[in-house]
Amino acid sequence: MGDKKVMREKAGRIPIRRRVLISLLITMLVALMLAFMASILIMLTIRSESESALTESLERNYTALVEQKADTTDLRLERYGDYIKFVSDYVTQMYADRDNLIAAGRFVGAPDPSTPPGVYAMTSTMAYDDLTFEDMKEEIYFFSNLEKVLAPISHENENIITTMYLGTDSGYLPSYDRWSCLSETPPGETEVYNYFESEWYKTGMREDGVFFTSLYTDVMGRGMTITIGCPYKDTEGVVRGVAAADFDITGLYNEMISLNLGEGAYSFVINQDKEVISLDSVGVSAAQYTGLAEGDINSIISGSSGFLSTDNGFYVYSPLSRVPWTICAYVPSNIVLRSVQIVDHTILLSIFSFIAGTLIIIVLAFIVANRLAVSITHPMELLGQDMQIIAEGDLGHTSQPYRNDEIGDMSIRLNDMVDRLKLTLTRLKDTEEHADAMAELASRDSLTGVRNKTAYDKYIQTHEETFLSGDEGFGFVMIDLNFLKRTNDTYGHDKGNVLLIKLCQTVCAIFAHSPVFRIGGDEFTVVLRGRDYRDIEALLKKFHAKLDEFEKDSSLQPWEKVSAAIGYALYDREIDNSIEDVFKRADEAMYECKNRMKAHRE
Repeated sequence: MGDKKVMREKAGRIPIRRRVLISLLITMLVALMLAFMASILIMLTIRSESESALTESLERNYTALVEQKADTTDLRLERYGDYIKFVSDYVTQMYADRDNLIAAGRFVGAPDPSTPPGVYAMTSTMAYDDLTFEDMKEEIYFFSNLEKVLAPISHENENIITTMYLGTDSGYLPSYDRWSCLSETPPGETEVYNYFESEWYKTGMREDGVFFTSLYTDVMGRGMTITIGCPYKDTEGVVRGVAAADFDITGLYNEMISLNLGEGAYSFVINQDKEVISLDSVGVSAAQYTGLAEGDINSIISGSSGFLSTDNGFYVYSPLSRVPWTICAYVPSNIVLRSVQIVDHTILLSIFSFIAGTLIIIVLAFIVANRLAVSITHPMELLGQDMQIIAEGDLGHTSQPYRNDEIGDMSIRLNDMVDRLKLTLTRLKDTEEHADAMAELASRDSLTGVRNKTAYDKYIQTHEETFLSGDEGFGFVMIDLNFLKRTNDTYGHDKGNVLLIKLCQTVCAIFAHSPVFRIGGDEFTVVLRGRDYRDIEALLKKFHAKLDEFEKDSSLQPWEKVSAAIGYALYDREIDNSIEDVFKRADEAMYECKNRMKAHRE
């Protein structure tokens, strides 16, 4: 009976090798589950961080691209305005020699239909049909001398300028036109155009300086057109009319919307009437075109650059300063998701590779368990430790292949997975560094090299809490360059740039321990901190002494003699409720200095 009982117990006992195999199998399954869970957690963490980083990077990069496009467009429009300002100033100079110019002038008739298409010609037009060429003889002869000024400007910009003209207060309109071929006026008769009722003339007679009309489609089919004008005066300073030109901005419009932001992205322009400016359609509302709510459209045309997120993507926009338009770009969300999906694919591939390798090892373990149970146990324990270290975040750890078999293959695959994860993290880091570099470019003034208004706003926002706590004294210095416009008009904008750069270099040298920002065309501000805050009075004396040195240096050119008004204010928690209060006091002090300098010159 006893022997039978023992035999029954032995028959029901699991052999040790099978127990080792089962234990090995259970251990491997547990390790597989832990590694799989850790991989999932790592994947979710990396995915979340990568999506956030990519979104922020794209926001900064795209905003910088759209702002750069807006700045480039403003420069083009400013150059067009400079042409008209030059013509206005030239006409004013002509009045000083009116009699001689009349004598040297020639007769200019009405538009001649026989003029070949596209050929510029000087023409005469009257505001009223009762005005004759004889009535306007002196005006015709006087203004015929303009051809030598209008011709080179028009020919240099023949793809842009369609017509240049002057609306005089006498009712005579001389023009340099390349559309005479479209005239319906019979030869010898007077062309009549009552420009006194035109928007460009009425605007020019009440404005002081260059102005831009709203966009319109020219009645002669010359494309998207704006009129740029500027009033001109006689030698007595009396406004005598308006110099103007019609600009076909079709090419400029195409440049404005030529933003390569990725597949599915597109650009467009919105005017102040909340309508999309388009070559193909007129009067399409921005809400209809984009599907955005009215409040979102109002935000886009608010006059500042911005970023607007939607369910399907985001909009990046930046306004133009010369005309009331806003450049807007739409970027679909799949551009961000596409980059994140690459990360997902890499991680999933690593996980699947790991699982596949583990399954292979399990199958082999069943086959050779009876002979290799002991030899397998120890390497598997070491491999499990490697996996645990990696799962805890130590991606620098390398799993050593202890044997040249499937277990060693498993170690290699684990290392491959870690290498792929490290490569993914490296790419994310490169993306962030590129985004930081773009942000740095966007925050620098291209002329002087100091930080710009955008960087100033961000700097104040970052340090506002520290400044207002009173733990560290701070203040503002405001500097405004004198005579910049006079230098630009007299010697050219390149000399004005020399003046700006020299002032900036002087400010940076004197206030060497504080950040300097260019916040306007001719305005700089210094945020006083540390040593400069304590030594402000001495630094002001040093600044004034440096300007006196420039003024007395006879070897300097006029555009090298820097003259500027300066004022400062230090934070006082008794009277200042905000950083803006300190800034305003510094600005007021600067203007007081400017007024004293002006009074001294007079």
